Amino acid sequence: MKKVLILATCLSMCAGAALADHIGLYNEAAGTNCFRLLPWAPDGASNFVYVIQKFNTGSTGSEFKINNTSGAPFSAFTNGLATFLTIGAPESGISVSYGQCMGAASFLIIRLRYADDEALGLAPVPCGKMEVVENPGAVPPVRQTADCNSFPHPATGGTFYWGTGCPGCADPTATAATTWGGVKALYR
Repeated sequence: MKKVLILATCLSMCAGAALADHIGLYNEAAGTNCFRLLPWAPDGASNFVYVIQKFNTGSTGSEFKINNTSGAPFSAFTNGLATFLTIGAPESGISVSYGQCMGAASFLIIRLRYADDEALGLAPVPCGKMEVVENPGAVPPVRQTADCNSFPHPATGGTFYWGTGCPGCADPTATAATTWGGVKALYR
């Protein structure tokens, strides 16, 4: 029995890095850049922020809210696919049903069109920030995804910055994969 337990532990350690679903905010649809230099386009035509689910192992929906420090509203948002059904709004809390099991490791949930602060008569923000947080309309408030069996799972939330003097941003880092020999070496 002891050998079976050790073998099971070894196999689970060698299985690779583990990481929860991540709902991130990006400057482009590829989901690699969570920072944008100013200025935004004055007409708002190309001021997009992409909400992308990453590290997915199969998902049928998500629930979250986007906090925005500048005060300028989102002028519109579009779904990642026509089959997506949304309830709510990103700035107050949104639930998105994908209508199918999304098996891709990374995919677009929604695309936000962002209004320019100055065009709306607001003072420009030197370092603006948007952040994916818990949906306050859910009881209890959650930031989550639903797997292909519709079971909820907590998700990490990304941050998007624009302007000058902003801190860096990055996706969460998975735990490092190792071998059983590497674990044993820690205790020698």
